[in-house]
Amino acid sequence: MKLGIMQPYFFPYIGYFHLIDRVDQWVVFDVVNYKKKSWMNRNRIHHPNKGWQYISFPVEKTSMGTKIKDVQGKERDKAREKLVAQLDFFRKKAPYTDLAIDVVNDTFNRSASHKLVDVCVSGLLVVAERLGIEFDYSIMSELNLSLPSISHAGQWALEISKERGATEYINPIGGQEIFEVDEFRKHNIEFTFSDPAVVQYDVTPFGFEPNLSILDMMCWLSPGEIRSKLDSL
Repeated sequence: MKLGIMQPYFFPYIGYFHLIDRVDQWVVFDVVNYKKKSWMNRNRIHHPNKGWQYISFPVEKTSMGTKIKDVQGKERDKAREKLVAQLDFFRKKAPYTDLAIDVVNDTFNRSASHKLVDVCVSGLLVVAERLGIEFDYSIMSELNLSLPSISHAGQWALEISKERGATEYINPIGGQEIFEVDEFRKHNIEFTFSDPAVVQYDVTPFGFEPNLSILDMMCWLSPGEIRSKLDSL
């Protein structure tokens, strides 16, 4: 069984979905501290004039040490309306803008609560459905796993992999410095890094910006075209 473990992100870039597509099971890692100004509650799309702009899901004020699972969103309807308006600007240029907006509305309609983790997971699920990706996920805070004391950040993945019966753990290459790969090998768990290539797509008349939110790509490419790009990574 191939396992992936990641913090919940707000409409992340295609590399996140490439990782989901490679694994058999996914753990939404929501038991560590929330980080402000991170991908957890914001991402990026093309800007109407130049470069890129942020999209976001505002959250209530949090104190230091607040876990991701406890972060509450605020003004959810306003957040949805603003995001829809940001995407709607591209309607006359980007052929699939209506589909991207439908993903946003479906995400907010289906989220179980105003919690950040629920909105993010709802977004992941809706996008995965549109792209034909099997998304077999569990939420870490709901698993009630019995884990030993964690001595370093990379050990979380090891202990969760052992508890879930994984034979292979796959992680984005950007986090490689926190892992001690030999620990996984000692437990007969293969460790693999995911390093997908940058996916380019035509955004004429705008200048292309790499690694933007999947929502941006969904404005410009059909689900089938995105699926083909995923398969080629």
